[in-house]
Amino acid sequence: PSSFDRSVALNIAMNTFWESGFHNTGIAALVEQMGIKPSSLYAAFGSKEQLFYESLDHYAQASLRNIEKRLNKTADVEKDLLDMMRFAASDTSQRKGCLLVNSLLELGRSDTKLSMFVTQYLQNNEAAIQRALQRGVDSGQFLPSMDVQATASFLITLLWGFRVMRQTHPTPQKLDAVLQHVSTYLRISATEPAIPCN
Repeated sequence: PSSFDRSVALNIAMNTFWESGFHNTGIAALVEQMGIKPSSLYAAFGSKEQLFYESLDHYAQASLRNIEKRLNKTADVEKDLLDMMRFAASDTSQRKGCLLVNSLLELGRSDTKLSMFVTQYLQNNEAAIQRALQRGVDSGQFLPSMDVQATASFLITLLWGFRVMRQTHPTPQKLDAVLQHVSTYLRISATEPAIPCN
């Protein structure tokens, strides 16, 4: 068609790259799945690489919105953080794994642009977690001595670990045990003042 819904087209392209990876996805597969002509694809997106990056951004923005939504569900910051982690480890809808992780494993060593893109995405996610932690400090749930920046870095590392973990289909018992450690860490931060360095 001469015109099409760009968001719908990006969603289809995203899922096509997600299923097969960048190198194994050809223009023929993309135009077939998207229901457009090659000329329309090139006119709208410029190239396969540009379409790939727009698809990654489409995925990243949706993922960030989901994280922010889960971090703002209740007034209990710890509960929201643990629920977010649990979802990351058990979300069966993402059976193909995280698109960004998959792409980084496929192309990361040879694609500096991709590495920078994923780094920015991680920083955006970490900033969302940091804002949630700061709300916990401001509300009195966590002590003012909490290092929200370091804690956010720790939690975003765990979050990516949980996204890999879900590919192993962890048992509820295993997941609960890991989350209990996260909860303990957060509660220590909430009750134990920082020890000053001499």
